[in-house]
Amino acid sequence: MDAFERLAPVVRAEDGCLQYDLHRVVGDPDRFVLVELWASREALAAHDVTPHMVAADAAGPAFRAGPAQVLELEVEPVA
Repeated sequence: MDAFERLAPVVRAEDGCLQYDLHRVVGDPDRFVLVELWASREALAAHDVTPHMVAADAAGPAFRAGPAQVLELEVEPVA
């Protein structure tokens, strides 16, 4: 949580970042869901290669029990 709290403001300031929020899974205090929303696939691709994300990914094994499960969701515009 501390690492996320330091990283989140930097990510939220990136061009194209619309949402970047971490949530605990109810009933499982060691499991989290990270919700990210990006303006475009290009913005997400640029995010993935920023120095702060490269460093965060390198540090990931220190606090993750295993690889992250990534689910891509399609967002429909609200009429």
